[in-house]
Amino acid sequence: MLHQRPIRQLLQLVQASRTNVKSSVVKQTLAACRENQTMCHRSLSHLAATTTSTHMHGNDQVCLQRSLPQLLYVPVRHKKGMDKQSRKGQKGSVVLEDSEMEEFVDIHHYRLDLDRILDEMRQEFLQNLSLRTNIGVYGKLNIKTNDGTFPLNQIAAIVQKSPTLVVINMGKSAHYIANVMSTLTNSGMNLNPQQEGQATIYLAIPKVSTEHREKLSKSAKTIFNKTKDNLNGVYSKYLKNAGQRKQALPREVNQQMLMEKDDHVKNAEIMMKAKIDELMG
Repeated sequence: MLHQRPIRQLLQLVQASRTNVKSSVVKQTLAACRENQTMCHRSLSHLAATTTSTHMHGNDQVCLQRSLPQLLYVPVRHKKGMDKQSRKGQKGSVVLEDSEMEEFVDIHHYRLDLDRILDEMRQEFLQNLSLRTNIGVYGKLNIKTNDGTFPLNQIAAIVQKSPTLVVINMGKSAHYIANVMSTLTNSGMNLNPQQEGQATIYLAIPKVSTEHREKLSKSAKTIFNKTKDNLNGVYSKYLKNAGQRKQALPREVNQQMLMEKDDHVKNAEIMMKAKIDELMG
């Protein structure tokens, strides 16, 4: 089932930008989104392209262009028995129902795992690849310790002393200071933490230079490649588990699993390209 929130966000964005999009275009877009995932992506992209090229200017255009790929991020779902006629002529077409897939693979949890990996990528982008200085971003960094993983704001007090300086007071959690230092250094946020005493860390807020933008863009590609590897790993794991069942795995089952994994890789690539465009300005 398609998520409607991103669709509503896009249409609200178009309306808020005072554009004059024909109602028929909007209706066609909504109809396509109800039909299936692929048509939804194509129609939203067409709507955005039409809007930005014809009716929108300045900040409104930039806002929509940058927001579209993020709005298009929805967990991929293939409707039961969808578009069987349209798929018949396609190479490697897959028309299996979920009930048929369940005989060979736990398709529900397979999709949940694929969705989870995409969501982790999106969260990593939000937390680690931002040009704006917001101490809340530091507080959300996950600190891995021998006692578990904690957000930084749970084990430390974070205070912005000046526009260019942040102070992190570890207090009673001073024994985690090495973990915090390591996380900050390897966060991809161009941070150079300096420890003072046993429980205090100073962070100089980095300036947004071209070098910093390029470094963040490189990090976006690295995160995408990691996500792609993780998606491939999920596919391989479920394929292996399916092969251990008594029944021989039909080629169509493998094709559909591969198709859904590839759809998630495409979504991840869309998110990466949008983030790089945002970072490079």
